[in-house]
Amino acid sequence: MKKIKRALSLGVISIIFSSYISAQTSNINMELIEASIAGNFQNVRSLIADGANVNSLLVIDDGTQRTALMAASDGGFFDIAVYLISKGALINTRTKGGTTALMFASRNGNIDLVTLLSHCFNSIDILELRKSPA
Repeated sequence: MKKIKRALSLGVISIIFSSYISAQTSNINMELIEASIAGNFQNVRSLIADGANVNSLLVIDDGTQRTALMAASDGGFFDIAVYLISKGALINTRTKGGTTALMFASRNGNIDLVTLLSHCFNSIDILELRKSPA
């Protein structure tokens, strides 16, 4: 009986700890998106160094979805967008409505970001063509 109680208590502790870690991860990812929205480059770098996921797609305060790259593109923060891409941000991620970082940059007239993201999309297309069988 002691073994069962111990196993159960460890299982419960494990579930609670996993939930805590999940909540902490979600918080740091939301902080990364918020820092990208605000254009806070120093905070973006710090959060990524602390383990934030550059590809996390979360619902923000207005009910829409964003990744950090989408947020930076929407706000016109070129340096942050370049940094996020250098850290592995996926440029072709889409919201439920189908919007990409390129679309956010385009609708706000962020020409430098549109150029950067278009170039990245084209590079992906070329790489995909090289992978496909002839």
